[in-house]
Amino acid sequence: MQYEEIIEIDPRDIIIGENIRTDVVLDDEFVDSIREHGVLSPVVTYRVADGENKGRVELVWGQRRTLGAIKAERATVPALVAKSKDEALKAAKIDRIVKQIVENDQRAGVSESDRAAAYEQLSILGLSATAIAKKVSAKRARVKTALDVRANETASLALTDHALTLDQAAVIAEFSDDAEAVARLVEAAHDGGFDHAAQRERDDRAEQEVIDAKRAELAEQGTTVLDREAQHHPEAADLRTLADAEGNDLTEDSHAECPGHAAVILPGWGGNVRVVWLCTDWRAHGHRDRHGRVTGPMTDEQKEERRQLIATNKAWDSAEQVRRAWLRTFLARKSAPKDAAQYVARTVLAAHRTVGSAIGDNNQLLAELLGHDKPTSWDDSPLLEAADKATPARAQMLTLGMVLAGIESSLTRHSWRNPTREAADYLTALTGWGYELADVERIITEHGTD
Repeated sequence: MQYEEIIEIDPRDIIIGENIRTDVVLDDEFVDSIREHGVLSPVVTYRVADGENKGRVELVWGQRRTLGAIKAERATVPALVAKSKDEALKAAKIDRIVKQIVENDQRAGVSESDRAAAYEQLSILGLSATAIAKKVSAKRARVKTALDVRANETASLALTDHALTLDQAAVIAEFSDDAEAVARLVEAAHDGGFDHAAQRERDDRAEQEVIDAKRAELAEQGTTVLDREAQHHPEAADLRTLADAEGNDLTEDSHAECPGHAAVILPGWGGNVRVVWLCTDWRAHGHRDRHGRVTGPMTDEQKEERRQLIATNKAWDSAEQVRRAWLRTFLARKSAPKDAAQYVARTVLAAHRTVGSAIGDNNQLLAELLGHDKPTSWDDSPLLEAADKATPARAQMLTLGMVLAGIESSLTRHSWRNPTREAADYLTALTGWGYELADVERIITEHGTD
């Protein structure tokens, strides 16, 4: 907001405009405070441009402080003099909004929805996210998130209607073009496990984008691309199991001219996809099983078992990302939790091979979680420098991190299928320190101690 000047002025010389409220209450406590300390927050004014009061200062915001100063017989009050009446009115509106936010925070607090709406009003009045953050003593990133949420209709409505947190609403904004994803996320916000649900949605979207890109690439080459269920059709078979009539193994190239030539795109490891090449009716097209086996379709029970396996593996991958993101924040602490020493002692004794294996690998994962470059050797490690500079409390945290990263690095997709006591103790400890388990991780904590 632009001001022409900031002045000290006799409150009696300020013009109280006709549209200023007349029901001002000047209680003794308020007047006594001004008498002792003066007016601490400047009133908002502008300089009259014409007429009989030309050149004088007229009040726009701060009537109670001005009248209180007159009653307290203060010689001057601080005043912001705007360049014009419009600028002064805008400044007054900004001050009212900021004051409301601050006062609500000091009392019962302001809802996330109301806070975001107030930030938006300030933005409309011309304040940048940085200026808003400074005025309301908030972090700029927080203000920016609120403004982004208000700019997205779906996220803004979800914030208001479902009492979400600002961070949750920001995630809703990511998926505002997918009503089903939004519904799942809102449900997770109410039922628990929101971070895990959000990561699964991100992973599923990223996976589908890769699959769609591969599908488009194959379609451009003239390849028939079928949905993944096609591989289980009674007449279909993977080319890797087939031979032609003369007994020659079929390949993608040798089978390309067959009318039954098709592909199925499946998700792979690390965000990649794999293509399974099929013949949609291998018997009708004169092929045979290359090993002489009698092949047949999967049963419904086998199909459901496979679907569950794939879904749970994907859930594990998503949970791993959420868990490691949580670990990065947790390991930034200056000091360890009170019960960390017991966990470290027990784990080093009971799981020394697992922890030792990670140490032997130069604590690669710990370095990554702490934001360092991965060490190339034990004597050339950024972790050594971090340890040398650490306070005693931070050094304990690094020791805890070394143990946690050791166990974390040993967990894979097989961990939920074969739960161990060591994995269960690890996840239970994280839960005690504030981590929220995903359903797939609960399989380990519920069965790993059997």
